[in-house]
Amino acid sequence: MPTDPSKATFTRSLLSSGTVSADKMPQVHLDEETIERLDSLRQEDEEYDEIINELINIYEVEELTLYRSGGE
Repeated sequence: MPTDPSKATFTRSLLSSGTVSADKMPQVHLDEETIERLDSLRQEDEEYDEIINELINIYEVEELTLYRSGGE
């Protein structure tokens, strides 16, 4: 089965960032559109790991804010 080049780029980026090793590489499958959206959010040579962590942090802060305000 041929590998999607965009997914291969994402995998190489994760490996090159040093945040994961090849033998413990998590499998993350993203649609082309999702990768394009991530690319549009990235600044200059920002790694995928950095932008994903930033998005997770934003999500967690928003969730905490909703919890403290009593909203659901």
